[in-house]
Amino acid sequence: MNKYRAFSILLVIISCQKLYATNGMNMIGYGTRLTAMGGAVESVSNNNESMMINPAGLANLTAPEYSITVSLMDPDVSHSDNFGNSENESSQRPPIPLFSISRPMGDWATGIGIFMQGGTGARYNDLLTPFSVRKAAGMLPDPMNNIPSSDSVKSRLMHLRITPTIARAVTDNFRLVATVNKCLLSILNMLILNNSVP
Repeated sequence: MNKYRAFSILLVIISCQKLYATNGMNMIGYGTRLTAMGGAVESVSNNNESMMINPAGLANLTAPEYSITVSLMDPDVSHSDNFGNSENESSQRPPIPLFSISRPMGDWATGIGIFMQGGTGARYNDLLTPFSVRKAAGMLPDPMNNIPSSDSVKSRLMHLRITPTIARAVTDNFRLVATVNKCLLSILNMLILNNSVP
């Protein structure tokens, strides 16, 4: 039995891989507790941040809760192409704010949360473009010198959710929930604006 257990532990250690807790551009958790749980909060949610993950968890509140949190997203964004550009973007560190307030009222609980669900962005300056490469190689005439030698690219995406919620513990195993998810999106995309052929 001990040999089998030792072999099983060794097998688990050898097969472990490095994992990154992520859900695309979405936060894996909201607030300190949910983030520390690595996103494993759907079945055990019992605080006001649960409005974002599992609104039924709001019915488990035993006291009023208020949360204000700001997290920093640290994306790893890079760009490379066949024009010789190879850049890492390191200046974009979008703040991810959270504000939520909730309170129990007998078997009922109400709350509202404002969650920045996620976002990302990048900015690259002095990128070579198809027009600038052709101009430098003498393949594209530019007698008026209208084609710049490089250009900039910028993008940004933000997703904010507002979630007013009301929940009631009907039984120990059943919750009645009503919530509204209002989503606000902001998208900015600036791609090779200063290049054209006259």
